[in-house]
Amino acid sequence: MEYKYKEIKNFLPKEQFKSLQDLIFSNTFPWFFQPHQTKDDGYFMSHNFFYNNKPNSIFYEDYIVSIIQKLKVNMVSEVRANLLFKTKKHIQSEFHVDKPFYCKTALLYVNTNNGHTLLKNKIKIKAEENKLLIIDTKTPHAAVSQTDKDRRIVINFNYL
Repeated sequence: MEYKYKEIKNFLPKEQFKSLQDLIFSNTFPWFFQPHQTKDDGYFMSHNFFYNNKPNSIFYEDYIVSIIQKLKVNMVSEVRANLLFKTKKHIQSEFHVDKPFYCKTALLYVNTNNGHTLLKNKIKIKAEENKLLIIDTKTPHAAVSQTDKDRRIVINFNYL
């Protein structure tokens, strides 16, 4: 089966992206431990900007709302930053879909590293800062860890 996807490089204006990147990489940004990515495939850290039908972060208004507007979102399901730590070899999560219902998934890559997102049809999307990947939630995908940088950070948007 062929899955459609769209990549947009330099998605945000440079100053806006740098401000977001500085926030997320700061030592005061709150991260929360998650025991696994999908089922039993390793821990990661996350920060929920929007969860359970409401903003869940003090940073939502100042950093996320303008991105949602740029995406022309009608309804937000979830917005979450994910942080994977450096591994000695590339480790792939299980293929998964983010939501059991139809919506869009957009991944905003916060930093460049040698990790990537793998779509079920073996298309490899490089992790390049300020690049946005848009897929349907029906598209199975997997996160692949990085071996070169201490952190791989993406912001995951699920929306209609």
